[in-house]
Amino acid sequence: MTRPARPAFSFGLGAAVGTAGGLIGLGGAEFRLPALVGVLRFSAREAVAVNLVCSFIVLAAAFPFRAASVPIGEIAPHLPAVLGMLAGSMSAAWIGAGWLRRASDKLLGRLILILLIALGLVLIAEGLFVAEPTRLVGAGLIPTVLVAAACGVGIGLVSSLLGVAGGELIIPVFILLFGVDAKVAGSMSMLVGMPTIAVGLLRHFGAGSVLREGAVWRRTVLPLGAGSILGALALGLVPSQALKIGLGIILIWSAWGVFRHLPQPAPAASAPRGLPARVPAHDAEWGLTTLAVDGQTVTVPHRPLLPGSETSFTIDDRDVTLALAVEAGSSALNTLSGRVAGIEPLADGTTARVRVAIANAGEIAALVTRRSVAALGLTEGAPVIARFKATAIQ
Repeated sequence: MTRPARPAFSFGLGAAVGTAGGLIGLGGAEFRLPALVGVLRFSAREAVAVNLVCSFIVLAAAFPFRAASVPIGEIAPHLPAVLGMLAGSMSAAWIGAGWLRRASDKLLGRLILILLIALGLVLIAEGLFVAEPTRLVGAGLIPTVLVAAACGVGIGLVSSLLGVAGGELIIPVFILLFGVDAKVAGSMSMLVGMPTIAVGLLRHFGAGSVLREGAVWRRTVLPLGAGSILGALALGLVPSQALKIGLGIILIWSAWGVFRHLPQPAPAASAPRGLPARVPAHDAEWGLTTLAVDGQTVTVPHRPLLPGSETSFTIDDRDVTLALAVEAGSSALNTLSGRVAGIEPLADGTTARVRVAIANAGEIAALVTRRSVAALGLTEGAPVIARFKATAIQ
């Protein structure tokens, strides 16, 4: 799957979703996730990691302005609720992010769809019913901390599985359960959201992570984050309940359109098509046949073909390795030089299928980890050498 590689496109997309969220007092992460999958063509697993980074960028940029408008003295009486929710959300975010790496793509896609639809319904409910500060939890320290921690567990799981700050959940909880003013609750939401996101991010920088790819940062993460900040400057400019209803409906519609079909089936593990070849000679001593491929030669187990005849062969992409130079000392003696024709990340979030064009002959493919793609610096059009055993040729 080829992603759009234009930073300006990512910036514009970030500004659009940031504005959508900012108009109703949110960071826009809920709308950004379907866009990352449906428009920027990340897998669901990759999109969550990128969304976490962008959510953190937006919150970090907005926090100084929020801190200037809401004095710390107004937050101080509610610190037990903040700390209790942090304890629950950070623990759940760590666990949720770890589970995310192990979950099947099918289960992950369905879970994201369910959560986004649920958030859309929450937005609609907030648009229909204006929340007034109501203290439903006892004023004691222990009840406050325990209830806030329990709520934090759910919020942390949602944050880690969607890559969102969770403001649409955190703010109503502070207002309805702890009697916090809406403006103060917004600042408290940031105090909970940033550490929760940071914990989730710690588990998204492992080997093979999309966040270890420099190109993803240059082309998507930074432009998308900058655009989201710009859009979020509209924070709360249109305090319209009707707008929340409309955006809630849009969120449900977009989530259904993008995630109901996930995961897409992975490409087949075989080569795109057979490579045409000519038979120059046989090696009777070792029982091998030499094949000429567009000026290059490979050897295969003996084939009953006449010298000078035409044939073709395929190689399973799991039997092909990639290198930047010809190396000695390996049983995989066959090499074909070519150029990268395409890099297709697979749905598991760890591997990629690299297509290699062999001059005018055609293509072969290699199934490698995304970490190897990054380590070799592979990009479309880059020269590369495909290596494989004679016994791998079909």
